[in-house]
Amino acid sequence: MHPRILLGAATLLASAISRAPAQVRGRVKDGVYTSPSGSFKVRVPDLLQPGVEITDDAPEVDVWLVSFSDALCREFVVTERAGQLAGDSLDAWVDHQVVPKLQAIKVEIRDRRLIHTKQGTAVFLRYLHPQAAPCPRPDTVKPDAEVGTYIFYLGKRFYRLLYVLGLDERLPEVASGIRRGPVDSVLSRFVEGFEVLTPSSQSSTPSTPVAQQPDPVLLGRALKAHPEDLALGFLAQSYNLSGAKTAAQGVTVHMMLDGGDQTIDQSNADQFIALFEGRLKTYDAAIRQRGFSTIAGSYHTKVSPQCTRLGFSDGETTIKQQDFQFQLSNDSISHRGVIVESALAVEHAGDPDIHLVGRVTSGRIVLEHKPSKCALTLMRS
Repeated sequence: MHPRILLGAATLLASAISRAPAQVRGRVKDGVYTSPSGSFKVRVPDLLQPGVEITDDAPEVDVWLVSFSDALCREFVVTERAGQLAGDSLDAWVDHQVVPKLQAIKVEIRDRRLIHTKQGTAVFLRYLHPQAAPCPRPDTVKPDAEVGTYIFYLGKRFYRLLYVLGLDERLPEVASGIRRGPVDSVLSRFVEGFEVLTPSSQSSTPSTPVAQQPDPVLLGRALKAHPEDLALGFLAQSYNLSGAKTAAQGVTVHMMLDGGDQTIDQSNADQFIALFEGRLKTYDAAIRQRGFSTIAGSYHTKVSPQCTRLGFSDGETTIKQQDFQFQLSNDSISHRGVIVESALAVEHAGDPDIHLVGRVTSGRIVLEHKPSKCALTLMRS
């Protein structure tokens, strides 16, 4: 069906939505979305049915994102992130932390100013983002998008409200009484429906939801991942969980997580513990669905000369296995490992940043650490 015909036939507004779709973790009541932690609420914007999507997720630790989109090639977004201004004003922080990142991806900033709202002062940005329209077209590249955003700093948390408008000439500017633009005014109305809730009105739900069941999205990715990557992922989350538990005892821990630096201490350790336990539960489910080989036993081992620097030597190696996890002992040193299908990953006992990966083939295991060119060949004794 042609887009204009589809839009002309759709007359139901999503502002009439009274409850959230089953996959949404927040609460939608009387057309208002409230985050799972109860830290903010926002009125669901007028959206055109059919084609409405409401999604929310925690893409990173202590970050929450909710998105509303429709068939008019536009998206409304609220993100919440813990952080500090580090001595800057909000205006200066945006200059130092936000603007350079936008410039790095070649966006054209068309407007920037301070705006006073009922929630407080915000920095407003409006920019052109090449090929970023929220309406992919399979027959051609995505259209450009005009983006408006309000950035707040409230209660030691950053809130960003965005309106992303696809510049698609095939779409009408008005459909069923809904105007697509201008960006400034549409975003302003969206911001009017946003409210940060006071601590007394927040629920007791932690800001990072604890996954009682495997995360279905992460599980889907894990089931499709290369087996070596899934094994490495399980080892990484196990190591991160150990660090978070150490932080809970009063030690400050620094780690790289999801592409950024994270500091964990007693104030936030419980959130990280919940995150890592949830990921491990999901990876565990994926590995069990995919299956794993049995490799317990004794092996005669031959190593390349480069392996001596890592503490591996020729001789006997023993593997003790429990389900898909195992301990590989060589030269009196025991190393943790995980096997997925016939693929292995081993974490070096002396340096958890060093991993050996390999495969089981006809009773023989070959493990490699490519950066050092170390290779171990294990043959059953």
